[in-house]
Amino acid sequence: MTKWIFIEPFDTVFFRDGKPFDAGNDFVSFSIFPPSPSTFYGALRTYIIMQYSNLSNFRSDTKITNVVGTDANNLGSLKIYGPYLYKKELSPFLLFKAPLDIMQRDRIVINLIPSSVSSGLTDLEANNNLI
Repeated sequence: MTKWIFIEPFDTVFFRDGKPFDAGNDFVSFSIFPPSPSTFYGALRTYIIMQYSNLSNFRSDTKITNVVGTDANNLGSLKIYGPYLYKKELSPFLLFKAPLDIMQRDRIVINLIPSSVSSGLTDLEANNNLI
C-alpha cells in the first residue's frame, strides 16, 4: 500500500553534511538540499516508534519491529520513495528538477540537442597507436 505523507516544518530547516563543528577545527560545512531519503526514513521510523511505544522498549513489540525493524541490519517493511518537493497552493503540485536537455529563454522552451561528433575525434586512439 502506498500512502502520501506531506511534511511541513514549523520553522526553518537546515540539512548539512556530516562534518563536525568542533572548536579549533577549520571545517566548512555545506548545506544539502533536498536531504537524502535516509533522513526522512529515520524521521518516519522514529515517529512511528514514538506513536506506538518508546525508544527503550519498542524492540519487544513485533507489530512495530515488523514495520520499522530493530536496527541497521533489520530495517523492517517500511519503504519510502522520495522526498519530493511540492507547492501546497497548487493543491498539491509536485516539483521536479528540469531535465538537463531543456532550456527556457523569454518564456520559450528550447530542447537542447547534442552536437554531432566529428569522425576525427573518434579515430584518436587508432591514430595515436594507443590500441
